[in-house]
Amino acid sequence: MAMGYIQAGQENSFGCERMRKGLEYQYPLIAQLRDAGRIEVATLGETGRCFSARHRLTPATSVCALEDWRGCGRESIWYMSRFGRINLSREQDGTLAIRDWQLNSEKYAEPFLDKTCRTSGCTYCALPVCDGMRWECRMAFIADGVPLKTRFRQPETDGADTLRTDTADGKMTLTLCNETLDIVHHYGSFSLRMERRKDGGCFWRLHDKRTLEYEYDAVRYRLRATGAAIDLLDENRFTIHAAESRFQLSAEVI
Repeated sequence: MAMGYIQAGQENSFGCERMRKGLEYQYPLIAQLRDAGRIEVATLGETGRCFSARHRLTPATSVCALEDWRGCGRESIWYMSRFGRINLSREQDGTLAIRDWQLNSEKYAEPFLDKTCRTSGCTYCALPVCDGMRWECRMAFIADGVPLKTRFRQPETDGADTLRTDTADGKMTLTLCNETLDIVHHYGSFSLRMERRKDGGCFWRLHDKRTLEYEYDAVRYRLRATGAAIDLLDENRFTIHAAESRFQLSAEVI
């Protein structure tokens, strides 16, 4: 898509001793690529000015990892846009799921935009629809009553903002575009099942059979289903049942 992102160094506060070996390995390789003319090394400020000159709005981007370097069979497809991000994952046991879905909004300011962080640590968050890390959960794909086990095919782009991938069995197509996930399936029955172990301060309630309303950090937003129905089981579990072979999920701030 418009751009990609690879982390060089570490993005967390691990400290020099824990990062030293990694940095001493990475930086000489970066210098070799720079000296060979294969990459350009720039300051963060220079990079930001270049990016702003090329893009009036934050473009959609993707990072796809369909080969597991550990040989465990995991796969991951990240789709990011100015509206948020979605991560499709294949777990070690072969099951497919949505591992992460975060919503961006101008109505939700970062926690230290207008105040100083006065503690030894800080957390930056978006508005979670599914937070696989903090909630310890997945939004699992269920086909014909059992967890769907297959692989993702290499995604393809369709225009500047759209990413599409099929499953290896040829029975499901996923299309990601801004804040919307479009699903076409060819199973007898199909659903998505969410069950979280922690709520992370995020609460939800069923507004109607097609709308689940969330509240996080005093911001209200919702997950809407078209061509599907949402069944809220309790404060930590819900299921989305496809009523048609094609249905759509979208997230937005209220």
